[in-house]
Amino acid sequence: MTGYSAPIVKAEAEEEPDYGGPAEEGGGAKVEGPPQRAMPDYGDLIDDDDAGSGAQKVKTAKEENAQASNAPPRKEAIHVAGVQRLTRPHLAEIFASKELPMFRWIEWIADDQVVCVFGSPEDAALALQGAEEGFGDTQAEDARPGPGLWRAQRYMLEFRLATEEDKPATDFKKKHRGGQQVREYRFWE
Repeated sequence: MTGYSAPIVKAEAEEEPDYGGPAEEGGGAKVEGPPQRAMPDYGDLIDDDDAGSGAQKVKTAKEENAQASNAPPRKEAIHVAGVQRLTRPHLAEIFASKELPMFRWIEWIADDQVVCVFGSPEDAALALQGAEEGFGDTQAEDARPGPGLWRAQRYMLEFRLATEEDKPATDFKKKHRGGQQVREYRFWE
């Protein structure tokens, strides 16, 4: 008898699936409160975070800057944040637009943070005061502003006095415009 297979027999009685809700047919205690779900949704996750005692506090950028202010200040330097993809001439344009003292050199901390080092603490203080006043009053004559001044006019750059802790990470390497980013852009289709 080739091709013969034994009939499949179910030995157990068929069960109704339990979806976590209150029992419809008698016998079960009625559950009060929010409806029971098989899986949590995003609202449950947010509620759990708010109600949980182990909720972590999220740090904001201003809190991090406040913590960095505990370090001794570098009175001859200004920390500028928000400078991603800007170059030295772009940063020079920002200070030249208000005729502020020019920095001597730049120390890149990260791709979006830089420390501008001035010749004296007085020059740095004057430049910081001018930068904190804003760049809304600077108007480019006959030409559009460069990317650095454009960001400064729209308050996209943050200026503060640099501290001793404003140093690049040991494995930091600045992304140059002629490097991997440009090659990926050129071959992107």
